[in-house]
Amino acid sequence: MIRTLSIIGILAGCATGMHGCNVLGPIAYIVHGPPKIDAVYTLDPDRATVIFVDDVGSRLPSRSVRGEVASSAQKYLLREECLKDLIDYRPALLAASSDRSGTILSIIEIGESVKADVIVYVMIEDFGISPDGQSFSPFAYARVKVLDVKTQKRIWPADERGHPVRMPPNPQTTTAPTTVGGRLESSRLLAAELGQAVAQLFYDHEANNAAGKEDLRKPEMGPFNDPT
Repeated sequence: MIRTLSIIGILAGCATGMHGCNVLGPIAYIVHGPPKIDAVYTLDPDRATVIFVDDVGSRLPSRSVRGEVASSAQKYLLREECLKDLIDYRPALLAASSDRSGTILSIIEIGESVKADVIVYVMIEDFGISPDGQSFSPFAYARVKVLDVKTQKRIWPADERGHPVRMPPNPQTTTAPTTVGGRLESSRLLAAELGQAVAQLFYDHEANNAAGKEDLRKPEMGPFNDPT
C-alpha cells in the first residue's frame, strides 16, 4: 500500500507540473512490467503439430544445424505450453530425404508420414555468421507458414510467401571463430536463436527476451519435456 500511494503521489505531482518530472517511464515499467511483443498467430493446441525446416537453397552449413532450428523451436513451444501434441521433428526430417522408392516427398506428404494435422513450415532464406566474410555478425532470414495436412491448404499467413523472420547482422563482442569446429558451433548457436525466433511468433514474450538481440550463447531453456 505504501508503494502504491507513493506512485500515485508522484503521478499527481507530475500532472500538476512538478519541475523536472522525468519518472513516468520507470513508473510505467513498474506498473505494467517490461514491454511485450504479442504473438503473431496462435496455434491450435489440440491439433498434432510438427515443425519442418526446409533448406532448398542449402544456406545452412550442415544437416545437424538444420535440425537445431527445429529442435530449438519445438523446445520453446513446449516450454510455453503452446501445444498439447507436438510431434518430434526428426522423423519428418528423415522422411524428407526420400521414401523407399527414392521419390522426394511433398511437404504435405511429410506431414502425413508422421501423422501430423498441422505443419509449421520454416523455409531458410539466408543464414551465416558473417555477412562479409570478415566480421563476426551472425544473421538469419526465414519464412514461416502454417499448413493444414488434411485440407492441404495454408492456414497462415495470408501471404503465400510466408511470414518473414528476420535476424539482421548482430555484431558480437567476442572474437570470431577461426576453426571449422568453432564456426560450426557458432552456426549451431545461431540456429538455436532462429528456432527461438520462429517459436516466438506463436506466444507473447518480453521484448528484451526476443531472439537475436545478444551475443550467441547456449540457450537457457529451463524445464521442459521432449516430445515423445
